[in-house]
Amino acid sequence: MKTDEVINGVLVHATFPADGTPYVWPEGVTVVGVEAFCPSSENENGYRWEEYDHPLTIPEGVTHIGNSAFSGLSAMNSTLTLPSTLRVIGERAFDEWVDFNQPFSIPATVEEIDAWAFGQWDSFEQPNSAKAFNTYSWLRI
Repeated sequence: MKTDEVINGVLVHATFPADGTPYVWPEGVTVVGVEAFCPSSENENGYRWEEYDHPLTIPEGVTHIGNSAFSGLSAMNSTLTLPSTLRVIGERAFDEWVDFNQPFSIPATVEEIDAWAFGQWDSFEQPNSAKAFNTYSWLRI
């Protein structure tokens, strides 16, 4: 059963989808909240976000990704698409994606990337690596 929690446009808690299906975003999300896709959140079948490996397209309209919002999705190695409306990527937002090695781009609209937003991407070897951001305590573009 889907039990996503959205409060005033902030996705506070994302429910892990049924086995073998990609995540379906609720309507009206403008901010992905702190730890919204928390690895310790289990669904009724016992699956956890660290096992998630489906394409992840953050919808247009999202302007802010909170601290550790997607941290710990360690099995993730499918496409990642960030929206052209995105302005802020919080601290450790995509940290610990140890299997991720897919090309992706950070939209030109992004003004701030906080510390270790893309930290611990152990398998990432794509050209123009986002790993370069890991050494900064913060970055304003």
